[in-house]
Amino acid sequence: MKRINVTLQDIARWRKQGKGLGTGKDYKPWVEVRDVPSKGRSHRTKGIKTGRSHHLLSDLEYHHFLYLEYNSQVIDIREQFPLFPIDRAIGIAESLSIPYPLFIGTQTPYVMTTDFVVTIKNGNGSPRFHARQIKYEKDLEDKRTMEKLEIDRVFWEMLGVSWDIGIDNLNKMALCEIQWVIEFQLTAQ
Repeated sequence: MKRINVTLQDIARWRKQGKGLGTGKDYKPWVEVRDVPSKGRSHRTKGIKTGRSHHLLSDLEYHHFLYLEYNSQVIDIREQFPLFPIDRAIGIAESLSIPYPLFIGTQTPYVMTTDFVVTIKNGNGSPRFHARQIKYEKDLEDKRTMEKLEIDRVFWEMLGVSWDIGIDNLNKMALCEIQWVIEFQLTAQ
């Protein structure tokens, strides 16, 4: 998928191809590893809960993904989830007096994404959704990053979906153990 000189027709075509749609094994992330350069390493890893490849754009996203895979209450993980309709996100930005991001070199509104939208099983068995952005703590000092996070937060708040930011404060020992368990489960399948 090209990511330069993007037009509204490109966005419509990608949407028609199913990007950002579906659940479980049928979900297609809006952004895939091959679409963008990432800071550090990116990961494509098979999910136990979904049975599909997940596209994770940093080590930090991968680490948070492992925690989500290990959490027994999590029943679906959708990464790089687009904020559609774009008009809603643009309206939020305008109401907050924040410039809405554009695709580089164009006047085309950028399709903002949330790093993870997770389906969680409530105690009564009904599903609820949770949106999570993943950021390195140092990135939270950047004004533009914070503006975009605020657009994201308000977007999900308007839908009644809980939202938070996951940062790079994960327990390294627990992470190693979780990674070992998940890799063992994947090889046993």
